[in-house]
Formats: sequence, structure tokens, C-alpha cells
Amino acid sequence: GKANVSTVTTWVNTHLWTKLARDPDHPIYFKSSQTPLIFDPMSTIAFGYASCTGTSILFCNALRAVGIPARVVGTPAWYGNRTQGNHNWVEVYVGNNGEENGDSWKFLEPSPALPNVDTIEADPCGRWFCDPSRYPASKV
Repeated sequence: GKANVSTVTTWVNTHLWTKLARDPDHPIYFKSSQTPLIFDPMSTIAFGYASCTGTSILFCNALRAVGIPARVVGTPAWYGNRTQGNHNWVEVYVGNNGEENGDSWKFLEPSPALPNVDTIEADPCGRWFCDPSRYPASKV
């Protein structure tokens, strides 16, 4: 099929974690509470794991390397509570996709060593953004 932002993003999120692993039988995986020790791409590759910050930075850099505009975004207070730590994810610029507001960014989670790879087509409310109980101080 024809390559586009969606197909390339999904391919990278599916294969990045094994292709950059030191051992193909042991892909890079998510491991919480690693920042600030392990969050840059070289450390994530060398150690074989990182938290959401490290996996988001590596995924974003890989997308940019293949021409996909991407950025790392996040919150310093997960669920609106600093004691829950931070969370990072990736947004991909999809251009004007026919929506009334024109150009747009879509978000997704890096999916290291996961059986279900996240895509930019997934319903945002199927993740964590649309649950008001997770953000009691915000209007969702």
C-alpha cells in the first residue's frame, strides 16, 4: 500500500523496539521510574528499557528521522497529582485531514514490547484522556 503518516508511524511503533534492541529476542521495554537516569535515546538503547519519558523521546526521534513531524508532550502531574509522577507521550502532525479546524496533531503512546501497538487512529477516549475522575481539577 501507499505510505502515509499513519502507516509509517504505525510501522515505526511496531518495529523500533526490536530493531534497536541489543538482542532481537529482547526488545526495548517500558520500565517505570527510570528518569532522570535513563531517558536519552542512547541510554534507552544501551539499557534496553526506559520509562514513558525515555520511550517517548526515542520514538519521537525515530519518527523525525523518517520524516514524520513529531513532538514529545506530557504533564508533570499525572492525574493532576504531583505524587503520581509525570507522564509523557508523542504527538504526530497529520496536516489537514479534512477536519473543520484544518491542520491537527494526533497523539499516541510509544508501544515498546507490547502486543497491541498504539496508532494515531485509536480513539483518544479509549486511552486515558476522557475519564474526568483521573483529572478532578480539570474540565474534561
